[in-house]
Amino acid sequence: GDPIRTAQKKGSTHLNLANFGNITAEQLQQISTITTLKSINLSGCTFDPLGVLCFIHLPELESINLSHCAELSDKHLQCIGTIKQLKHLVLSNCPNFTFKGLKSLSRLNQLRSLDLRATPTFWGGPWFLARDIPNLNIICS
Repeated sequence: GDPIRTAQKKGSTHLNLANFGNITAEQLQQISTITTLKSINLSGCTFDPLGVLCFIHLPELESINLSHCAELSDKHLQCIGTIKQLKHLVLSNCPNFTFKGLKSLSRLNQLRSLDLRATPTFWGGPWFLARDIPNLNIICS
């Protein structure tokens, strides 16, 4: 069946769409109506960066897994940087964002863990985020 519709009906707290393929703007909009969601796994998926903006409306959302999202770009991270309630973000094995994208996460002052394993390395690394965000644990190795 449709995992998004099932989650809507159940009022789920977790939504696992790992390797779901392309997630449309309409599907992202549907996800944003599941106000009980605490975590979303979009590992290995593709989606429109602006579609992620609708996640701002998920008051309980604390965790997003975006590992292995090959098309994840700075634009995606700029949109994710607006989801102020985020506590955990997984970006491991995402090869296509830059320092600029990473910098847009510095407004996420609730963030507690950021997984950057197997991502591009930048001069000076991601450590400026630890300076901007208190209590942030950055996982790099």
